[in-house]
Amino acid sequence: MLRQLLTLIAVIGCFEISAQGIYGIGYSSFGGVQNLDVTPVSIGSVYKSDVNLLAVSYQQHMIGSEFLPVFPLLPDEERRRGLNEIPRQFDFNSLAPGALASFDEVISVAGPSFFFSPGKMGGAKRSFGIVTGAHSMLQVRNINTDVFAWDFSDTTGRGQATYTMGDVAVRRAVWAEYGLNYSETVWNRKQHEVSVGATLKFYQGMSAFVAGFDQLAVGYNNTALADSASVSLQASNGFIFHSNGEVMSQETRGNNFSSNGLSLGGDIGFTYSFKPKYADAIYAMDDSVYRDQTKLNYLLRVGVAVKNIGSLSFNNAPLENGTLPSAFRDLNYTFSDRQKNFDDDKEKVFDDGLQSDRWIQRSSTPTQAGESTFRVGLPTTLNVFADANLYKGLGASLQASIPVTDASDASILARPAVFQFIPKFETAKRGFYLPLTVNEWSQFTFGVAARFGSFSIGLSNVAFLNLSSSYTNTSVSLGLRVPIMHKRHEDIDNDKVSSLIDDCPTQPGPMTAKGCPDDDFDGIRNDEDLCPQKAGLAERSGCPDKDNDGIIDEEDGCPAHFGPEVGTVKKGCPDADGDGFVDDDVADKCPERAGHVNGCPDSDGDGVMDDEDKCKYKGGKPEDLEEGCPDTDGDGQHDHKDDCPEESGQPENNGCPLYDYDDDKVLDYKDRCQTVPGDPANDGCPLDEKIEINITQTVIYFMDGDQLTDQAMAELKEVAKDLMFELQADSDIKIELFGHAGLNEISEDKQSLSLRRAQAVKAFLLTETGLPEVSFYPQGFADREGVTVKTHPSGKFPDRRVEIVLSIPEDK
Repeated sequence: MLRQLLTLIAVIGCFEISAQGIYGIGYSSFGGVQNLDVTPVSIGSVYKSDVNLLAVSYQQHMIGSEFLPVFPLLPDEERRRGLNEIPRQFDFNSLAPGALASFDEVISVAGPSFFFSPGKMGGAKRSFGIVTGAHSMLQVRNINTDVFAWDFSDTTGRGQATYTMGDVAVRRAVWAEYGLNYSETVWNRKQHEVSVGATLKFYQGMSAFVAGFDQLAVGYNNTALADSASVSLQASNGFIFHSNGEVMSQETRGNNFSSNGLSLGGDIGFTYSFKPKYADAIYAMDDSVYRDQTKLNYLLRVGVAVKNIGSLSFNNAPLENGTLPSAFRDLNYTFSDRQKNFDDDKEKVFDDGLQSDRWIQRSSTPTQAGESTFRVGLPTTLNVFADANLYKGLGASLQASIPVTDASDASILARPAVFQFIPKFETAKRGFYLPLTVNEWSQFTFGVAARFGSFSIGLSNVAFLNLSSSYTNTSVSLGLRVPIMHKRHEDIDNDKVSSLIDDCPTQPGPMTAKGCPDDDFDGIRNDEDLCPQKAGLAERSGCPDKDNDGIIDEEDGCPAHFGPEVGTVKKGCPDADGDGFVDDDVADKCPERAGHVNGCPDSDGDGVMDDEDKCKYKGGKPEDLEEGCPDTDGDGQHDHKDDCPEESGQPENNGCPLYDYDDDKVLDYKDRCQTVPGDPANDGCPLDEKIEINITQTVIYFMDGDQLTDQAMAELKEVAKDLMFELQADSDIKIELFGHAGLNEISEDKQSLSLRRAQAVKAFLLTETGLPEVSFYPQGFADREGVTVKTHPSGKFPDRRVEIVLSIPEDK
């Protein structure tokens, strides 16, 4: 069988497109450029590039009859010489009387074609391609096969007959095509991927002959003379167009391909892939994530495409009388010849009757003026496929090619609907396929196809090889291409550093060390690392230098602090103030000021650094000091706690002497009215609580800012009662609020601070008393009136105060 098949392919010489595609396999997981026969989507293939060198196929279809066994293997005298001689191959034993027959013959060559997917390894998302090809199609529709059974050599069977056939069509076209292909993955979400593609094609018409008759009557008569016969053709309506030099006989045909037109068309489609194990194709390499495009990572891929969109353009060749062929009516043509001539070449009867140069004005009436060009519609199809990879190369493909053009239009090349189920086994280098085909024009067929590296071969009907059996259809295909697979990064030592950039391809190591061993992972390979167990810097030969001072940590006296190599107490230690104490936040607590106590200055030399000495200019014996302060007046209160450090005083008065300014027997620190004699029972204030002129009645102290303390607010509530009493007796009394600030307060504007304190007291008293606002006169004195007599209560700041003074107008 293989010898016969190879012999058949060798004899055919060049073939073209079949229902299963040029390669005879249809859509394949390893189809590469051959998949462009089914869909223009080439991205998503395991191939980075695929170059077609030559792909050929041959196809036959018969409706209403059968073909004789494989014609290239018949004796030479039985082989047909031209496409018009196809009746030589009819199996007349299978014909019923008056049967109508239709037949197709398709020959194609796919020339140099390729696609490639640019992009980094594992990241191809689009592809570009170029396709070329040449096609030839012959189709004859609804011919009464009795016409081909005439036997003019039988003089005893003289007679005559007429056969009427409806919707007769004869179509032949030869063209070349050139296409630019582009496809791209437009959506990729882990398990799901959608890609689209299109091929823009340029069609060059080479030659064509198209004829159509709504009803054609073919008659013969050999009764008149013993050595003559006649044939007649009659049709009510019809048309016929042909390009320059195109006739039905291959033996006499002349071609003038360059005179025909160029037209545009193409293919468009999309695919969807389901990838439940998408993660198996993801791998890390060179600190990046890649997709292993050498793997068939889809379980199911489906696609839809519209193929061969467009039509062919041809120049309409003139008839013998110079007119252009057109649609016609009332054809009535008869021609006669000697019987011997008919007997020698009886196919010439039908052939001569269909020659385009015989349709002249005298035998038919044109229905319209002939046009200079005519078009032949391409066999546009809707291709649908589903390709499944089931288990370790085993899979199946389900495909359909459905025509979308009007098969009844004689000017359109028609194709049958074809459905295929293809069990298969595929690997990267070989594949085996068993296409099961259902063709709407002919019988079910069982075929075989195989792929071996660059070579592929396919046969859609194994019955074609049986030399003793006729058949209704077949297609034979042959292809030679050069596929170039995508590559996965090579990694011999499995360290996730590709061998292409791995300096140690046989020893595992991290990417930071270019694939070489690096125990401390500092990016410096062990054989170049002076500190292989400690992460370090390249400029330090792999040793660490935490403070980046140019001295490796093992030799650095202060590895965490930047310092010079010489000129300091220790190598690599900082000492900005040059006091001999290392600036490491431990030895030198004052790194910007030279000093001898923990690296800090000690102005009074008492062994307590100034930053911690509350009396930094008063020294003394260390054992007599408290927080760096002595007890100058010897009253048991160290100076920093003694409000009167130069005068011996009492602890209850913060080290100040006990004074009684107004000599009312109530010491000042307890006297609520320090400058006015009063009764001890009334906290040193007069019993009537009425102060008439410019005397301090109450002092409110502040801790900081202008916020009242809880104690101050409690005192003000008592003051509010007194004020209401006083103003009830005399409404002209003014309440003056004198705000003060201390010398040592941190404030850029002490005047504003002192006024805000007075206003805070005013706001509180307004709320508590309900007195009119005009009764209050807040003023701010900043720090101009400090307290000189140290008789203030313990724990309060004498200068941070508001004095409340009641004043009576002078006219009273």
